[in-house]
Amino acid sequence: MGAISSDSEFESYLEETRRGVNQSISDFISGISNMEIYPFLKYTLMSDGKRLRPILAITSASVFGADRAKVINLSMAFEMLHTATLVHDDIIDGDKMRRNIPSVNGQWGHEIAILVGDALISLGINLSSEYGPDIIKAVAEYGISLCNGEYLDITSRLSMISEEQYLRTIKLKSAALFKAVARCGALAAGASPAHIDMISEYAENFGIAYQIYDDIIDTMAPNGEISKDMKEGRVTLPLVHLYNNIDIKGKEEVELELMEISRKPDSKTSLYYATQIVDQITRNNSLSYCRALASGYVAKGIEAISGLPDNRYRSYLERMISYIDTGKILPL
Repeated sequence: MGAISSDSEFESYLEETRRGVNQSISDFISGISNMEIYPFLKYTLMSDGKRLRPILAITSASVFGADRAKVINLSMAFEMLHTATLVHDDIIDGDKMRRNIPSVNGQWGHEIAILVGDALISLGINLSSEYGPDIIKAVAEYGISLCNGEYLDITSRLSMISEEQYLRTIKLKSAALFKAVARCGALAAGASPAHIDMISEYAENFGIAYQIYDDIIDTMAPNGEISKDMKEGRVTLPLVHLYNNIDIKGKEEVELELMEISRKPDSKTSLYYATQIVDQITRNNSLSYCRALASGYVAKGIEAISGLPDNRYRSYLERMISYIDTGKILPL
């Protein structure tokens, strides 16, 4: 482990960094108030988010001695790129709500949402361009990976996907952003190629573990609610594990139940089917399997950065990924 930090020190660091990112985003937004789509951008960017990606970018750079001011614009660039993917996801999924408030799509419709997403991508690229061609290339590679992963995600069918294919999808989609964020933070700080590879491997494992736990959390929706992924027909790892460990009759029943849930997501029948599926997932130990798999990626992530400079920022990176094992993700 790196230089040990206490829980209170770590959590204070997260909150302080988050506040700094929020202030920088607020200042940035004020600076583009002359844009016609300014109100929509402000609404989208100033929503209450964890700012996990900017914090990861800043911490990755800090390991190698860069101060926050040097990479704050890069951290904001990744928050904008990440937010753009959420806006576009809401369009694809037809989601009207995001974090318990109306999404851009729900508030103003597809046309505005597409423009906001595109503007966020452009703003993110513009900010990242300050850091040179290597970082621009990494951002572009992330975008290509994301599109491939999103395509695989929206075209995946439970009857056709293996665990290996599922993991490839989240590596291309969810984990690609974590990897790009940490890699670019290290690049901006002038880290060595070997250290950049180490922190990139850490972040990819972080992203995979994070997505697996997100699947677990979504599966265990509160009583009286249906998993968002089930409603949208998305394939998750708990479902993949269940499906691959039941007989043909069981597979057929699960497929029919999921079809009904997707077709009538708000009906009492669908809620009954969803409860049945979650019960099967629990009885089949699929959640335990997923937790163990995520824990393995957490361990790989920590091991990947064991050769980085032994300082408090490396310790923060270790704690960030370790929080996934608690099921809390991050204490923000």
